[in-house]
Amino acid sequence: LFGMMVNGFPNMFVLLGPQGFNGHANACEIIEVQTDWVAHVISACDKDDGSGFPLLIHPTQEGERAWVENCNRLARSSVWSKCSNWYNGNGKGVVTYTGRWCDYVKALCANTSTCLEAYSVAEQSAAPFDCPTFNVSTAKLPLKLRSKI
Repeated sequence: LFGMMVNGFPNMFVLLGPQGFNGHANACEIIEVQTDWVAHVISACDKDDGSGFPLLIHPTQEGERAWVENCNRLARSSVWSKCSNWYNGNGKGVVTYTGRWCDYVKALCANTSTCLEAYSVAEQSAAPFDCPTFNVSTAKLPLKLRSKI
């Protein structure tokens, strides 16, 4: 999901992971925004449910599948899908997010509750994760992107 999380690996976050960055954006900006999102999600799941155990969160299979389909759809209309290169895994499938950087940030800012699932160790059960909407501080974004988000 967003190139940072994988279903079945709770509380594991990867920055600049597959399908989580684009090859034409500044890596430092990407890392900064992804780190802010990870901190936001972690703080949202750091609620004491009285069990003494933290919530384990990971993307739902549906959320993960939708993100991969979105990345593949974007790649089909890009130049990177037309030849063999590292962007498309040498023709085996899209490795990077080929959409616009501002659209990636918008996806992070959308309510991710429908894409994440929380697992309570104490209750041995999973439930939708109620994560508040993520807001990127526009002061951290380049001037040209501030008006697009």
